[in-house]
Amino acid sequence: MTTLYEDGLALLRERKVYFAEQFIPYFFSSYACHAFNLRNFLGTIYFEHGIVPDLRLHLLMVAPPGYSKSFFMKQCFDQNIGILNTQGIQTVFEGSCTEAGWVGTVDKFGTKQVGLAEEYASGVVSIEEFTAITKVLQQQHSLTFEAQLNSSLFGGEVRKRLATGKIKYQTYVTLVAGTQVTKFDITGGLLRRLNYIYWIPTRYESEELKKAIKEGENVALNKTALNDYRNRITKFQKDLNKIKKVTFSDEVYKSMAPRPHFEFLIFRKLALGYNLFNLENDKVPENLEVVMDKRLKNLMEKAMEWRDELLGDPECALVLRILSAHAGKMKRKDLLTELIHYSVNWQTASIMLEKLKYMGKVKINMNGEIEIV
Repeated sequence: MTTLYEDGLALLRERKVYFAEQFIPYFFSSYACHAFNLRNFLGTIYFEHGIVPDLRLHLLMVAPPGYSKSFFMKQCFDQNIGILNTQGIQTVFEGSCTEAGWVGTVDKFGTKQVGLAEEYASGVVSIEEFTAITKVLQQQHSLTFEAQLNSSLFGGEVRKRLATGKIKYQTYVTLVAGTQVTKFDITGGLLRRLNYIYWIPTRYESEELKKAIKEGENVALNKTALNDYRNRITKFQKDLNKIKKVTFSDEVYKSMAPRPHFEFLIFRKLALGYNLFNLENDKVPENLEVVMDKRLKNLMEKAMEWRDELLGDPECALVLRILSAHAGKMKRKDLLTELIHYSVNWQTASIMLEKLKYMGKVKINMNGEIEIV
């Protein structure tokens, strides 16, 4: 059996992209959901409560600086090398964005300036550092940006009335973004609606990344393999029209049973995208049943674990992960030094340790070691 899932990972392995199997499947699932969402709105075959649902799966990857956030996005979406970049679904990279830049605006002469959400209404927008967006949300001139961002990403209906004119359009844009652990700051509706990828590299993984740098030397782009894969992606987009009905197996719902109901919508889309990307070539069924397998079960469990850590206290989770990697205890100086590699200065780290001590998560031994309780 050959699938876009397996062959996409094989293509990245050929490029010596380390840890692709661990994180890229979430990008695959998001992309497949994006493609199916476009198909469903153009010719609806799947409803929820009588409504055409928004099936987009927006991603936010949280990791220390320098740990492949932008790298993974480029491997997927870059115009020159991205394996998921096709003419059918446009992709773009942006550093930051204001409310006017995202939604659009109308100047004093009544001329409309198109925003990203409209320009890439059927595409994927990658924001390499989402912190730039969250900072804009807090600025006085963009106090309504969060509401507009929520509307465009969840539902897709954009409406804004300005003194110089009115903006109204439907968008199906999917957002894929990255941010640093210590800068994770998401509020409001965005908090519970995004799907998260969380990576705190272990010592082994950090060493493997060093190896990856060496392995990547003189690895040329295989343009033939890339074009062949992109052509298959384009065909996949068209083949989705063969699907006439979508159902979810009981096993999918059982896997989500411990989670709150609003998270069902996120993890069900993760399962949908995974199943779509694992369809055999030329075997797209009319009746698609979204089922569980061992690999999907693992992907969903990791996504749930990451979500709990990030929405709890990501900074404290970072400290606990580092301690766990050192058998649960470290000398204070060694711990503070290691935290520097994650862009946490000693002052911030000391505050984090005091918080963990107050919460009863760590204790200080007689010999001055920090130990997990």
